[in-house]
Amino acid sequence: MLRRGMSPGIPLAGLLAVLVAVAAHAPARAQGAAAKQEKTVAELVSIAKKRTGYPEDRLDAVRSLGGLRDRDKVNENDVVDALLWVVQQKDDDLFVRIGCIKALGQLQGNLFTLDRLAAKKYTEVFTKHLTDDKEETHIRAEICRVFGATLVLSSLPEERALEALQKIASEEGRQAGNMPDLLIRETAVRAIGQVGNGACLDTLANILIQVNLDNRLKEAVLSAFYALLSRIDKDLDKLVTPPTVNRLIQLVEEKAMDAEIRAEGMKALARLEANGVRTGNRVLPVIEKILKEESKPVLLIAAVEALGVTGKDEALPALIKAFEDMYNADSASGSYANDLKIRQTIAKTVGYMLAAQRVRKPAPVADSVAKMAKLLLDIVDPQAQKKEVKEVIRSAIFSLRYLYPMQTPFKEFHKDALEKLLYHLRKDEDKEGRAVLLESIEYISRQNFGDDVVRWDKWFDEAYPGMRVKK
Repeated sequence: MLRRGMSPGIPLAGLLAVLVAVAAHAPARAQGAAAKQEKTVAELVSIAKKRTGYPEDRLDAVRSLGGLRDRDKVNENDVVDALLWVVQQKDDDLFVRIGCIKALGQLQGNLFTLDRLAAKKYTEVFTKHLTDDKEETHIRAEICRVFGATLVLSSLPEERALEALQKIASEEGRQAGNMPDLLIRETAVRAIGQVGNGACLDTLANILIQVNLDNRLKEAVLSAFYALLSRIDKDLDKLVTPPTVNRLIQLVEEKAMDAEIRAEGMKALARLEANGVRTGNRVLPVIEKILKEESKPVLLIAAVEALGVTGKDEALPALIKAFEDMYNADSASGSYANDLKIRQTIAKTVGYMLAAQRVRKPAPVADSVAKMAKLLLDIVDPQAQKKEVKEVIRSAIFSLRYLYPMQTPFKEFHKDALEKLLYHLRKDEDKEGRAVLLESIEYISRQNFGDDVVRWDKWFDEAYPGMRVKK
């Protein structure tokens, strides 16, 4: 019996087979169609340059060009020249031009870091547009960002680009609250922090003393200052003058100043102290006072981090006292997230300082190593009266790995550290932190038994006879 619409010449089973075959080949056909729709590099270049095309389509093409990873295709299709041509068309779509600037920076970073082919072509052009007061604000700001990511000061054009950044960053006479001008200055300042040289420290210091300086710009200047100090370690005493140090201290101590600005200032001061700049021994007291008296988490965390950056043994008592002051039963249960975050930052900072002791000249300071080891061991101690939360314990477990050196004074704490770490391995209460725990155990013990607790116990009993691991 035939169903309505069914051909009498095709059996039902045969019809089903045909349908299955068609369905099986459908994905392949779809993939083939998608492959055919994929644009070639030449087509993408054509779309990007087509000024009458839809900006959205052009910008999609530009992004694809910026993401290319094949140097030959980029060179064969003159991609860099095409993108640079669009940037120079001042009456073209703003957002397509911005996209081309970004794409050129991407190509430089991804494909031309050695021969700097893209940067050689765009540096002078970008500098011209950057210094053009009539150019769109967002074009100039994007150029600052690309310069910050790609300049290496290996040629005269790149040095001139840095000079342009310094000039723009230093511009005064702008109306307060003029956001477009502020945006350009801010991005120029941040670019200086990324690629500047020692001479730029003076530029940034002079910006800080400008009258009515916008707070956002102050924060950017201090951040850039810190970034420069992190990269420059020679002749800083000549580059950073006493008035600059005084201004930084003044900003940090000014309670009415935004907390974020004071935080950046502390980082800059700490870097000066770490790099041996003469500060009149005023930096540690200023930071320690903030850690003791302030209540804003952003300031307390910045103070902890700054003390760590100084690398000074004299900072340890303040850090240890802060850890104790930030602990209470409620914060241990997690209800005071800020206290928890500060304690965790202290545990991380102590690890940072402990790591620095290994290369301390002329030798590690035994008393400092002991203080840091004791704090970290107390945090992970399963028998401690003050039970710590897992986030802080995890950071302390990570920091304990810096006790790994076999020489004095680190080796003296290997037994206690391994005893407590193996306890945590057995309890397995923090599954997320288990990998960190196993790493720290391996680094200190120089053994690798993985998750095999029985083998770890046997090894510990042989390595430290009569000092059995706590069950």
